[in-house]
Amino acid sequence: MNGGAICGGYDFTARRVLLCPTEGRRRRFYCWYAHWYGWTYECLGCGDRWMDGERGERPFARGWRAQSIARAKAGWDRVTVPAQARRATFAAMMRTYLTTGRYSVTPEEGGMP
Repeated sequence: MNGGAICGGYDFTARRVLLCPTEGRRRRFYCWYAHWYGWTYECLGCGDRWMDGERGERPFARGWRAQSIARAKAGWDRVTVPAQARRATFAAMMRTYLTTGRYSVTPEEGGMP
């Protein structure tokens, strides 16, 4: 049988400026998409996380908000490639996999940078 699941990190990451439901004002959000889970949005202002239109669980731990904000800011800084270029690179990588049966691992071969 030839088949299997391809699992790993986030499929797509993005930067967005959206209305934060917690703060009631426009804030920067670090966003990521993963299969089976959909989009997750993390506010760089208040640290709350939103999934499927619902606020994510807040941990019962001291300093969670500062840690969440720091994690979101680090993710925001990692998103350096525009979304359209990331989608094109991912599509090229999947085309290579579907035609040759192997992943391209270098940007020169069409892999993710």
